[in-house]
Amino acid sequence: MKYIKYLPPLSLVVLLIDLILSFFLNRKGLCIFNHGIAFGLTVSNIYEINIALLLVLITLAILINNELSYLLFSLTILGMGNTISRFLFNGVCDYISFLYLSFNLSDIAIVSICSLAIIQILPIKKKPLCIQKGVKREDK
Repeated sequence: MKYIKYLPPLSLVVLLIDLILSFFLNRKGLCIFNHGIAFGLTVSNIYEINIALLLVLITLAILINNELSYLLFSLTILGMGNTISRFLFNGVCDYISFLYLSFNLSDIAIVSICSLAIIQILPIKKKPLCIQKGVKREDK
């Protein structure tokens, strides 16, 4: 993944856009507030869980010294956006609705980066796109 190192700064831009949208949409009363975790599931000690998860992500990103660390830093940045929103508005402002689900820009970016991280972690054997003349390829 050639451009993976640009994901943390891009995540910061997404975080800022998401917070600005949340602020203005909250003032207009257009937020659907999520007071729980994913899909509105409620848990106690949500603030402590948020901070603990962010600390775990930061620690893993520092310990892992490869492309995966960029993805972990990106997840940390985007997670901080939802945590900041939770502190400012006593919940996460979701402003995109689709089929009975509501989410925000940071949520979309988090799911996208988690998908990239899964692809990065999976041991996928890459096959050559073309076969060179005279070279025999072994399939296992």
